[in-house]
Amino acid sequence: MRSIAIVFALAAAGASAQSNLPNAPHIYVEGSAEVQIAPDVLRLSGEINSVSLDATEAERAVYEKSAILLKACKDHGIGSDQISSSTVSMSPQYEYRDRRNVLVGYKLSRTFEITLTALDKYYPALRAIVESGAVSELDAVFSISDSEASIVRAQQLAIEDARSRADRLATQAGTTIGDVYSITEFNLREEERANLYPQRFLFESEMGGVLEEIVVTGSRIGAGYNPEPLFEPSNVAVTATVFVVYTLK
Repeated sequence: MRSIAIVFALAAAGASAQSNLPNAPHIYVEGSAEVQIAPDVLRLSGEINSVSLDATEAERAVYEKSAILLKACKDHGIGSDQISSSTVSMSPQYEYRDRRNVLVGYKLSRTFEITLTALDKYYPALRAIVESGAVSELDAVFSISDSEASIVRAQQLAIEDARSRADRLATQAGTTIGDVYSITEFNLREEERANLYPQRFLFESEMGGVLEEIVVTGSRIGAGYNPEPLFEPSNVAVTATVFVVYTLK
């Protein structure tokens, strides 16, 4: 799928100096393209935590849950090189009572990220992680391992699209395009030049609408619970936009 925005301009000589346009008739086009790529990576990220008035007890619970999560991963072929985690952090928890803050416990937590590359086997692993009861929060994002090649492909299609649009506009105006005067990833016509950024994006696909079903509240799924997969991997959209100025013959 492609999305195209086009600006057609025949500039007068005196107005171009402030807009990075030539002092001659020209066409300014914005060419865009989108490439849909099947994901080959699923990243699961979340948090393990425990709250207790005894900080030592809360810490012990976090380490026990961490061990449970690691075992669930190991049992489903997820190696230690696919798992990363933070150190355990602690924060006091307060409640406002009788016009003052009262300490109600200490929250100890650690974040983790799991990278799955065998998407045909992702569901048993995901279900085991959820059933373990060790995870307090769990988010998931599909992605691709070789994003650069896809971005280059999308950018090439955007350049081809810009040329096609410029040719069509010139033909409709009864003229033909000449040389490329400038080509960039930045929208130089924006008023705030300091906020320039490359018009290339990789939109990782989230599990829209199903994350609430994955959030764990502490209860475990029963042994007889065997639902269908909550979702199917959705494509990753890679987009690129280029801004091209062509002179007119």
